[in-house]
Amino acid sequence: AGNPGLPKVELPLKRLLNGGYACEFFALAQVGDLVSRQARYSGISERESSSGPMVFIDTETTYTNQHGVTLMRVVQTTIAR
Repeated sequence: AGNPGLPKVELPLKRLLNGGYACEFFALAQVGDLVSRQARYSGISERESSSGPMVFIDTETTYTNQHGVTLMRVVQTTIAR
């Protein structure tokens, strides 16, 4: 599991599921803005389910403009089983 630009999380689990997205919007991008993003792992946890272990990987990506103004933050949850 992983995100472009982040190191891959090596797991012995084979199936990856999209656990959903949480989006926060702070400002609108304007025509001509240079938008950049920075991603980080904000959490990795393991839980036991009736079908075996599951690992939850939260990746937070923040989008900013050329002035450093935060436009949007997205947290994606990936579930490995």
